[in-house]
Amino acid sequence: MYCGKIYTEPTGKGYDYEVHHVIPLKYGESNDMNNLFPLKKEFHQKTVTPW
Repeated sequence: MYCGKIYTEPTGKGYDYEVHHVIPLKYGESNDMNNLFPLKKEFHQKTVTPW
């Protein structure tokens, strides 16, 4: 569960998705696979990281 939603295996074309850092790099986290999560591009850009 993330952002109040339960996610399953991503479907669709790869360009529909962006990689989200669960804990941002600026807070000392890494690009380790355990810190990365695929999100639909529109949701990621408008809701999670709107800047």
